[in-house]
Amino acid sequence: EFDALIALFSGEFERALAASEPPDHSQRADHRFSHRNVSAAANYHLGDDKETIRLFTEAARAGDPISAISMSYLIAAHHNLGDHDAAEAMLSLLNRAWQGFPVDTLFFRLFKDQTLATAVIAPLTDAGWRPTAP
Repeated sequence: EFDALIALFSGEFERALAASEPPDHSQRADHRFSHRNVSAAANYHLGDDKETIRLFTEAARAGDPISAISMSYLIAAHHNLGDHDAAEAMLSLLNRAWQGFPVDTLFFRLFKDQTLATAVIAPLTDAGWRPTAP
């Protein structure tokens, strides 16, 4: 899981997908893993917004971690597909659940290549997200 995360934030999306393939975790009690979230984010950067939405939705239904990062990707993917109502509804949830969270700062710190952060922040901003004042 760590290799998949490192690959994702290094911009190595194909490697992130390969590393996020879930091994058999049937012996673990919690069954909650980040692999769907990593796969969803990698698919976003590879241009597959529909798969991004499918994987994040599947992750939420399975009880996987949901964060401001995953919500940001969902908003951006819906916006990119022209589903502005869904993007707006999720933006409202992001603003309520993570009020004032510096999404842009986080993305710019996570990605080595700043254009990868902008690839999420730009559609998020177009969907109506506004950074909070420092």
